[in-house]
Amino acid sequence: MINTIFFRALFITFQFCLIYSASLSAQFAGGNGSLANPYQVATLQQLQEISNHLDKHFILLQDIDASETTSWNSGQGFIPIGDEANAFSGHLNGQGFTISGLQINRPNKAYNGLFGHINKGSISDLHLTEISVQGENITGGLTGKVTSGEIQNSSVEGKIKGRTHVGGLVGFNRGRIENNEAKVEATGTSYIGGLAGINRGRIIQSKSSSKVNGTGHNAGGLVGNNYDGLISESIAEGTVTGEKASSIGGLSGSNGGLITRSYSTADVSGKSYVGGLVGNNHSGEIKWSYSTGTVSGFNLVGGLAGVNRRNGKIEETYTVSKVTGT
Repeated sequence: MINTIFFRALFITFQFCLIYSASLSAQFAGGNGSLANPYQVATLQQLQEISNHLDKHFILLQDIDASETTSWNSGQGFIPIGDEANAFSGHLNGQGFTISGLQINRPNKAYNGLFGHINKGSISDLHLTEISVQGENITGGLTGKVTSGEIQNSSVEGKIKGRTHVGGLVGFNRGRIENNEAKVEATGTSYIGGLAGINRGRIIQSKSSSKVNGTGHNAGGLVGNNYDGLISESIAEGTVTGEKASSIGGLSGSNGGLITRSYSTADVSGKSYVGGLVGNNHSGEIKWSYSTGTVSGFNLVGGLAGVNRRNGKIEETYTVSKVTGT
């Protein structure tokens, strides 16, 4: 009798495991979430389901039309994958596919983007087009924040709006961004960048062709503020405006890190600390870089840097920018 009960219990447990496994698999198009056999994402609903499996591996199987997210969640749209407390730590390989029409409308909330927060995770070969993301702080097209991790071979096109720490690709970067591109309209108050709002990590071989507008301070064609990070072999095109703002630069609004082998052709206009490459080089280093866009402002305006402070270094760098201002 005891053996019969034991084997029945074992059989029931086995059946439950099979049912649970099948149910979990049905949430995706295939896979088991491992590195060797990642979950397969083929629909918009499966994309949102990633939020419930933050430490797993995923691949996209096809392009995804996300335009219906306009009406999701009482108008808030798509809910970002991961948040401040629960970050995405897995990996998503977009396989070169595109997610189009994504809508996020959370003007009073932070950590916005397709991913809200990435920590020890990575995104590769993913493209976002015709997206609209509106948040408060820490808002980007692909992710609000990268605490650690990587974004590679990806791009964003669309409109990004927030208050502070706003970027076309990422709002706040502490990770590694390599070979990425943004073509966005990025607007906000402070720390606004075509690619990243603030950079405390590494940005390598990346490009922004964007319209950037900041009303407070620290706005740049590529990065709002390169606080203590690295920008290497990267490009900014487009326009950067901040008519009442300070620390406005074609590549970076401010620089306290290292900028090397990079350039800006962006046209720049602001109030004070306005530069064709960097608005305020407060303690950073700039090497082997240049700027060519027009520059205009009212106070401390320069073709290369609006101001280069005592601890700042500029070496083997030049400008051919036309400058209007003092």
